[in-house]
Amino acid sequence: MDIRGNELVSKFGKRAKIALERNLILLALIIVGAIGRICLAVMLPQGTFDMFAFVVLISLSAGYVTRRWAALFVPIGIMVSSDIFLYFFSGNAFPFSSSLLIMVSLFVWSGFAMAAFLGMKVHREDSYPSPLWFAAGGVWSVLLFDMWTNFGWWLGPFYPHTFAGFGACMAMAVPFMVWHMLSTLALMPLFYLGIWAVNKYGADLPAVFRSGYVDTAEALQASIEGEK
Repeated sequence: MDIRGNELVSKFGKRAKIALERNLILLALIIVGAIGRICLAVMLPQGTFDMFAFVVLISLSAGYVTRRWAALFVPIGIMVSSDIFLYFFSGNAFPFSSSLLIMVSLFVWSGFAMAAFLGMKVHREDSYPSPLWFAAGGVWSVLLFDMWTNFGWWLGPFYPHTFAGFGACMAMAVPFMVWHMLSTLALMPLFYLGIWAVNKYGADLPAVFRSGYVDTAEALQASIEGEK
């Protein structure tokens, strides 16, 4: 094999390694998120901690760090795996019909996926993570999630399918939205500091995990230049 062929093989191997590292990180986020949500739901008294903030910030962080569409599977993986345990194995039965459970779950899962999408969009490609952009992503995640899931709730059998019914549904959701916003803003500094610390001090971690090198092509070029 000639020199050019060897370079292509080397580049392909590095690209595959980076993709594997990124997928393992996303899988780790799913596992941490699912176990964390289950532990919080089982161990803490109901109402003492908002699991929404925990899941939405992991989702936002997944999109923020990786900037890949695969990040959308992080919140979906967290919610599907933890919902199966919470609804079918822990005795916390859903109080309504199975069809309503499916509809509500689809709106909730896709609502968290919006947070991962926003995380992809607020990432600053040319600098360290910006706290203002990260905070903006968290605020918009709350607003979009609550508006989207309340729309799904309105489609159910609880409110008239009229403008007045939609307004009543949204009005009833205001206290939940306020609590979601406050809990998300309270936990946001911890998640941001974690991303910032990895980006600044995680030189020995896989390049794909550091927000300054999340792009596969950039990470590949940095790896190649490092060997010269």
